[in-house]
Amino acid sequence: MKSLYLSVAALALSAGAAFAKSDDLDKRAHEIHDRVIALDTHVDIADHGYATAALDPGGFTKGQVDLPKMRAGGLDAIFLIVYTPQGPLTADGFAEARHFATAKLNAITRMTRAYPRDIALALSASDARSIDRSGRKVAFIGMENPYPLGATIEDVETWRDA
Repeated sequence: MKSLYLSVAALALSAGAAFAKSDDLDKRAHEIHDRVIALDTHVDIADHGYATAALDPGGFTKGQVDLPKMRAGGLDAIFLIVYTPQGPLTADGFAEARHFATAKLNAITRMTRAYPRDIALALSASDARSIDRSGRKVAFIGMENPYPLGATIEDVETWRDA
């Protein structure tokens, strides 16, 4: 019976040490998180109505990411994704894809213009560091599916400059 009590006491002491180590790891993780630019590399935005009164990222939304959620979670930067579903490889198909992608780019622009004190668009890593140092959130743009680029490489410059 004495060995049972000693075993329970040893287990309790080792569990306490494990919790202390866990707390230390949590503290270190939070310190690292606070020191770096925390980045989500893929944030899908709504197909219609994003950054309008109906779906305002400046307030809490049903979406995965908005400015209040970024603040609460310590998220510093996001890649807002311009996703376009694949369609026919025709002039009409490319035109429809460009229209769809342009609407998403316009929504991202609306958001950064509506909340210039809260978030800004970064076109480079240097921009991101500068925006982060200013206390604002960082928005990057990513494109999933190059379908809106069209049939030739020449259209890449159009989107780069958009």
